[in-house]
Amino acid sequence: GLHGEGAAAEFVQLSRAPEFYCATAEELLDEYRDVCRRIEAELPRFFAPRSRPRAPLEVVEKNSPNAPAAYYMQGTPDGSRPGKFLVNVANLGQRPKYEAMALALHESNPGHHLQVSLALEDEQLPPCLRYIEDRRYEFCPARRQLYAAYLEGWALYCEYLGEEMGLYTTPYQLFGRLSMEMMRAVRLVVDTGIHTKGWPVQRATAYMVEHTGMAAHECEVECRRYEAWPGQACAYKVGEIALRRARDAAQALLGERFELKEFHAVVLGTGPVPLRVLEAAVAGWARATAASAP
Repeated sequence: GLHGEGAAAEFVQLSRAPEFYCATAEELLDEYRDVCRRIEAELPRFFAPRSRPRAPLEVVEKNSPNAPAAYYMQGTPDGSRPGKFLVNVANLGQRPKYEAMALALHESNPGHHLQVSLALEDEQLPPCLRYIEDRRYEFCPARRQLYAAYLEGWALYCEYLGEEMGLYTTPYQLFGRLSMEMMRAVRLVVDTGIHTKGWPVQRATAYMVEHTGMAAHECEVECRRYEAWPGQACAYKVGEIALRRARDAAQALLGERFELKEFHAVVLGTGPVPLRVLEAAVAGWARATAASAP
């Protein structure tokens, strides 16, 4: 857990330092808007024009104590309603600024907004892959299940990609990314504990508090979601690992001919699909590119 001396104790102390928290909702929203502008300025270096959606993005306020820290809501195909990055301004003492960059990479660009908007604008995809809104957790597990490993794996990959994009410009922003990574690792245990070991939500919440340093209320909100959607928390890391392995394999095959923009175009062009389909698409692109070598 996070008890004891040394780095773990310093982690808890740092995560609770008042200078990393906003005094007002508008201050927190301004922080996220600034981060999103910084991200958008770097997108052309990593994404081809065809991999950048037409749909606008808005950062908007959400005030709900029982909602996640932030989430994305897709817009409409014609752009009449923009994609919305909803930032939860409830419980400001649980919304550290140092997590803003990683969270924005995940939920806005190049994460869910870019991913979901591209699918929405692609008329070649069937409707079941274009309209992929998934925030109505209360419908689980009876509702149609989405390919969460693709959707959330891409968003975690984008948090990692932020390092290559040079967007984590302070040690604190990198700390925020790593603290979110730790939370993702912990919920692999929590998801498995609830659905294979019979853990009650109270035990899952206590485990999450002990190993992340997050507030108890926030952990309970998260665990209620995992309880309603078996396997969804695990899908994040499973999807990210599959994406990074597919990229590594393509780079190993193509060497200097590997183009990151093209890799991203292939991944985003499939729409939300099972990982085996995605891996086959990337491998097929890599083989075709290698075969076309002069």
